[in-house]
Amino acid sequence: MGYYASAPVRDRGGQIVGVAVIKIPLTGMGGFFPKQALSLVIDSRGIVVLANRPGLVVQSLWPLSAAAREEVLASRQVGDGPFTPILTQAPVDRGEVRLQGERLLVLRRPFPGQGWSVVILSSMRPIAMARLLGIGITLFLCWVLIGLLTIIGLTIEATARIQRSERNYRDLYGRLRDGSVSVTLKGRIVEFNPAFQEMLGYAPEEISRLADADITPEKWQPLEAKIIAEQVVPRGYSDIYEKEYRRRDGAVIPVELQTYLVRDAAGQPAGLWAFVRDITLRKQIEANVLNEKILADTTIDSLPGIFYLFDQQGRFRRWNENFERATGYSAGEIAGMHPLDLFSGEDKTKVEERIREVFVTGEAAVEAGLVSKDGGQTPYIFTGRRVRFDGTPFLIGTGTDISERRRAEDALQASEQKYRLLVTDVPAMVYRGYTDYSVDFFDDKIEELTGYTLEDFNTRRVKWSDLILSEDLKGAREIFKQALKGDKSFVREYRIRTRLGTVQWIRERGKIVCSQDGRINYVSGVFSDITRRRQTEAALERLRLQNELILAAAGQGIFGLDLEGNTTFINPAALAMTGYESGELLGQNIHEITHNRKADGTPYPAAECPIYRTLRYGEVQRVVDDLFWTKQGQPLPVEYVTTPIRENGVLVGAVGVFRDITERQAWEAELQKANEQLKLLVAGVEERNRQMTLLNDMGDVLQACPSSEEAYRVIRNFTPKFFPTFAGGALYMLNHSQNLFEEVGVWGKSLLSEKVFAPDECWALRRGRLHQVNDPGAEMSCRHVSQPLQAGYLCVPLMAQSKSMGILYLQASGLIPSDLKEPTAQIAATLGEGMALALANLKLRETLHRQAIRDSLTGLFNRRYLEETLERELHRAKRLGFHLGVVMLDLDHFKQYNDHFGRNAGDELLVALGHLILTLVRAEDIPCRWGGEEFLLIIPGASLEVTLGRAEQLRQGVKQLHEQPPGKFLHPVSISAGVAVFPGNGESADVLIRAADAALYQAKRDGRDRVVTAG
Repeated sequence: MGYYASAPVRDRGGQIVGVAVIKIPLTGMGGFFPKQALSLVIDSRGIVVLANRPGLVVQSLWPLSAAAREEVLASRQVGDGPFTPILTQAPVDRGEVRLQGERLLVLRRPFPGQGWSVVILSSMRPIAMARLLGIGITLFLCWVLIGLLTIIGLTIEATARIQRSERNYRDLYGRLRDGSVSVTLKGRIVEFNPAFQEMLGYAPEEISRLADADITPEKWQPLEAKIIAEQVVPRGYSDIYEKEYRRRDGAVIPVELQTYLVRDAAGQPAGLWAFVRDITLRKQIEANVLNEKILADTTIDSLPGIFYLFDQQGRFRRWNENFERATGYSAGEIAGMHPLDLFSGEDKTKVEERIREVFVTGEAAVEAGLVSKDGGQTPYIFTGRRVRFDGTPFLIGTGTDISERRRAEDALQASEQKYRLLVTDVPAMVYRGYTDYSVDFFDDKIEELTGYTLEDFNTRRVKWSDLILSEDLKGAREIFKQALKGDKSFVREYRIRTRLGTVQWIRERGKIVCSQDGRINYVSGVFSDITRRRQTEAALERLRLQNELILAAAGQGIFGLDLEGNTTFINPAALAMTGYESGELLGQNIHEITHNRKADGTPYPAAECPIYRTLRYGEVQRVVDDLFWTKQGQPLPVEYVTTPIRENGVLVGAVGVFRDITERQAWEAELQKANEQLKLLVAGVEERNRQMTLLNDMGDVLQACPSSEEAYRVIRNFTPKFFPTFAGGALYMLNHSQNLFEEVGVWGKSLLSEKVFAPDECWALRRGRLHQVNDPGAEMSCRHVSQPLQAGYLCVPLMAQSKSMGILYLQASGLIPSDLKEPTAQIAATLGEGMALALANLKLRETLHRQAIRDSLTGLFNRRYLEETLERELHRAKRLGFHLGVVMLDLDHFKQYNDHFGRNAGDELLVALGHLILTLVRAEDIPCRWGGEEFLLIIPGASLEVTLGRAEQLRQGVKQLHEQPPGKFLHPVSISAGVAVFPGNGESADVLIRAADAALYQAKRDGRDRVVTAG
């Protein structure tokens, strides 16, 4: 008789690796049983970890193993070597084997999930029933023991799983990004996660002493109590609602939360549990969206034309104020109208077809007359595009009043007059007038200008004075009277009304011929049509206004490129002309998409592309006839100009401006046809052509000038070519004080004009038009010209927007021959107009460039300029091994300052801080207004100590701002600053700025009015 005892086998870490089974004989058995039974413990790898008869194991099982005998012997007691008996591989619980001629009974039981088994071998020799009964009892006890061990193992495994689950839950709870908090029914906080602690800024031990009422402003407590009573208690949870929390630093933050009821084991309410989310950023985004809507509404109302938006049923959803003014209807009336109600006749049919076209194809345009409420009709060009909001199609469009264009098209009919002038070689209409205001003309050019025939004038059915507008007639007569008192010569400009009702500008140059007794015999002279010149002056004013809206509402295509030729921005007009969406072009190589082949279909190499010449060599490229390719693969005839973009003299990209010249090409084709007819007539105007060519060349060069000084040099070099027989000349420009004209360019020698003179010393400036003097005794000689007069001269005013911006002074070698006076004056006037337009454009371009990189309030660089400059400075610092300091500073309590003293006071404070920064930085430092009350300073070559010193200097300087004259500022101010240095705190612009920003916020958290280093 005997029984088996077992115990788990554990490693040093406490994990179970097997089971030891030991046979214990009972008294009286005489040691017989141990010789007949063998007990083994085998782990999951098949290694014998314990055996009661090692010798038998080795001898009996050796033939079944591939291991070396020495390794098996080493495994007798401890099983530290490989041993894989076949018994552990057999998928049986009971079996027989024969070892050394002896039959053995085999019992094996694997322990699920534990990786080990118990194997028992027993002899099959015939034995007495008692012995068999003992063996049976022993086996039964082993099975019972194995079952108990299985239950224990499963229990241990379940306990371990519960512990792992609890650890995972606590780890997940600690990693939640949203806050979680539990409170008692009395509001005392009992549990919270790290996100909730970080949200409020308290230490864990501080939060544990707080109640919900301590962190919830009083105005929210009644609302929350109502939600708990009406939602949480009845149904166990609340809807998501919003309220505010008060942080440890006193700041109030908006939060969004959902509250749940917690019950005890008896099902009674025991407390509340809530998920809390900080929605400060969302609130800011909502505020920004509202501001953007206001900005969009303001932008729409400020558009120069009309704007409208309606759905597919024709219901107006949005329009601007210009739409109401153009139609004469109120907002309430427009809301109930259909778009077709604003048109009549054939226009109504055209508009209806175009509306259908927009909703089918996506866009369309049409010219039609808009009928206002009072019945008036105004020609407009309407453009529409289909857009979708939430899946619903709408038509959005604009309308432009083309009344002026219609009149301009009518004026183009006067182009034939130019051809007749070439035939007659007379650049004006020669006339002879009489005291009764009747006029005789010597050719029929007057018919094109006025609409009246020569017969109408020669038969006196129409008098010239009948055509002059009444508001101009009095001034014209006054000039005539003044001429009678002088040398009988006069020049006057006025408007006439033609037979068709249009208005034309006339420049009349005349000479009064009197008899010996002083009576007027007649007046002879010429009429010149100066409508184009007047239109040019008006166009210059429009250009100034258009440049302000060029990016937002430009009719021409505009795109920006980096040095690789990739698109950085593109305006809606360019997208409309090419048919692409912005996402298809932004960041892509524009040459490979829209400029990749020539008109004949052959490839267009990038090396030959003028756009790439601008990117490679920094040259302005003007191409008057080229092809872009649309998304649909159609050729788009274009004229374009590419201008290099430089920053501190370094080429960083280019801007391209193009326009569709399809109509222009049609006009050019017609013009080419007319030019073929004129080839035989141009021999007599070679000089004129030379001058016009020279004028165009000078205009192109002036357009390419980057600065006014270079433009002055161009004018100085080109002007003598127009007047090769003249002694010289000079260019004068109005100084910054607007009180003197100063010499900026001179050519030739022995000039009679002063280098500096006042505006009232020149007749051309006083009269606003060209002044020519050729008589040494002339009474109207300019005071800035030395007397006595030794040569003829001309003063040509450079007019821009009806204001004199300069004077072109031309001095002849002697007296100007009479037959050359008029041609000389004409080319001088044309030259002056071209110079004025080019110089005005150049000054406007210089102004726009300054505005593009500066903050308008503080005068510091803006954020876009700083981001681009910081990248460049970092590359330079890396290349040269220099340090680079970054200081991020912020006005403390600026919002409260603004709220208390008003935005004007806040703006004055920002301006003062900007001026202070400019006075304390070096020329190579880059100060920027980062946004709002935040400023950023880049200090090239500065170490950490130098950067800290500069930041501290700024902090101390700000403290002196309240010591300005009384009333300048209303409260002492201070700043907090964060400092980061390359390369210690980062090697990229984003990392450096984030490091400085983090240091700034650390300074805020530490109490403000201090400088903190990143890191």
